[in-house]
Amino acid sequence: GINAEYMGRTGEVGFVRAVLRAAPEEAPRPPAGARMQMHYTGTLPSGRQFDSSAGKPPFEFVLGKGQVIRGWDEGVAEMRRGEKARLVISPAFGYGARGVPGAIPPNSPLVFEVEVLGWT
Repeated sequence: GINAEYMGRTGEVGFVRAVLRAAPEEAPRPPAGARMQMHYTGTLPSGRQFDSSAGKPPFEFVLGKGQVIRGWDEGVAEMRRGEKARLVISPAFGYGARGVPGAIPPNSPLVFEVEVLGWT
């Protein structure tokens, strides 16, 4: 499996993607600038959930424009329509030293389960 604690301790930079539900090989990957529609759940390495789109309308953002953390911009770009994956994101590709007060500690790796519903 993917060890987020290890990624945090070693200072490894980037993200690791593990496919949870594959999309068909012919399913397209999103182009830069696509308005993505996603479902996601974000947790800390401890398993504590800090955010989720469950029970809400799909989350939308424009891919590759810095509207989301770098781990999402780069990780989602590798996914196909219909794919569900786990992204383990290093602090450098997440919220870094600032974290998110009250939700994400400074220098914390992040674990997201993300699903690409589609894009326009």
